[in-house]
Amino acid sequence: MTQIENAGLEKLNERGLSTSLLTACFEASRDGLVLVDSSGQILAANHAFINLLGHNTESVLQNNWLNLFKTAQRIRAEDTLADLVNGKPGLLKHTRMLTADNRLVPVRIWGQLLEGCDQPYVLMTTQDLDTESEQTGGKRRVDGQIKYAQKLESLGVLAGGIAHDFNNLLVGVLGNAGLALMEMDAEHPASESVRHIESAAMKASKLTEQLLLYSGKRKSTQKVVELTKVVDGVRHLLDVCKARQVSVHYELAEDIPGIYADPSDMQQVLINLVTNGSEAHEGDPGQVRVQVSSQVLASEDLGKACVGSGLAAGRYVCVEVADTGRGIDQAAMGKIFDASFTTRSKGRGLGLAAVRGIVESYHGAVIIDSERNKGTSFKVYFPARDEAIVPVDEGVASLVDWRGTGTILVVDDQESVRQVACETLAYYGFDILTASEGNEALQIMADKGDDICAVLLDMTMPGMSGEETLQELRARVPDLGVVISSGYSEAEASQQFAGYGWATFIQKPYRPVDLARRVRQLLEAHPRL
Repeated sequence: MTQIENAGLEKLNERGLSTSLLTACFEASRDGLVLVDSSGQILAANHAFINLLGHNTESVLQNNWLNLFKTAQRIRAEDTLADLVNGKPGLLKHTRMLTADNRLVPVRIWGQLLEGCDQPYVLMTTQDLDTESEQTGGKRRVDGQIKYAQKLESLGVLAGGIAHDFNNLLVGVLGNAGLALMEMDAEHPASESVRHIESAAMKASKLTEQLLLYSGKRKSTQKVVELTKVVDGVRHLLDVCKARQVSVHYELAEDIPGIYADPSDMQQVLINLVTNGSEAHEGDPGQVRVQVSSQVLASEDLGKACVGSGLAAGRYVCVEVADTGRGIDQAAMGKIFDASFTTRSKGRGLGLAAVRGIVESYHGAVIIDSERNKGTSFKVYFPARDEAIVPVDEGVASLVDWRGTGTILVVDDQESVRQVACETLAYYGFDILTASEGNEALQIMADKGDDICAVLLDMTMPGMSGEETLQELRARVPDLGVVISSGYSEAEASQQFAGYGWATFIQKPYRPVDLARRVRQLLEAHPRL
């Protein structure tokens, strides 16, 4: 700190302040401090000032403060110094100083005349505006990230609630369509229209899956699957999702290794990417290509990923969806996975957000290549697995000649759900009792429990929850067969109802035949009466 001790602080020392104390105070400042006389000659400077300009100590102490400015800035600096020497306020809100390598650093400077000395001394405080910008910008980024996370959380809660309520409504639509089909011959004039209603409700249920996935309320049931088989199984849906003037072409390599995934999640990725690629043509004719391949990626390849960057090198299964559409602007590239962002005049913005959520949950990656007016390629990579691929269940037993006996208690707070469940189970020969909430169900069980062979129980109800109701039912009738019903996934229900004994599950919305199969499976595996 010789620059201080040799440069005039001894003048202040004569005022009763020790040099060591003054030196410590001088160096403690994060801002650049420089002590000058009335002509601008530098008498002392701290390390913050030295480091800011990149000069060495000797060159600073031998220099004049005014020489650290170019012509335009020097004139302002001279005026400021003159004001300070004359006891007036002096401030340079935004100026630039010369560095040792002749660069200009944006700074803010304010001065203070030191009173009581034998001649005018001015202490100049210099603040680096670049550093301040980085600090305040960093704070703004952190604040922005917190607000964005809060927004996503709020949207997630909203999405989960909407999906749950929508699934209850779809039980009424899908259930009543199924009941109507059960009552009419295949040749009935209205049968085709009813099948269209059923098909539309099933497609609507796919939308609720996206909402549940986005909200975090849908947990995957994972196994080793072959991605090419998933693509084959969803081709008909992809044809429905695309625009009429856009064609879809497939390039599916053979002998592709499996990936550990929920097939429905992979279907969602494909549907959302093909839909996105189709809409990128904005009404013009074009093509979407779906390709599945196996690739070995190096770390530098994965470093290009906009989702999942930093993954380990290795073997990956890639599904690429490429379009010949308008391409993505660079300004939009960083926002395309935001749930609230869309470039379409019509759209939800949830599709690519769902893709991001799925890919991240499987430790995958997304690499995007896009050129304006030449198209976009989404390459989605999932880690390859060596385990054997589990064959898909080919079906369940027919219900044509099956009829049940006994009484089933239906517990659900939604009247439309109770109506569909009651009519379905009555069609298959059961007597029905209903309850709209948990306490009512417990009272019915206390009065008529000996006649009840099974319970269809909603997982999410106001008041006494499905979990609390099941716990009380189990305590009273340990061998009671229970079918848990929910708009959330089976994995979610399994986690929530773990430890309550055996039960089966049906996800809303369901068709009447699906409910009958679940009840049959339950009663055949665990007959009570």
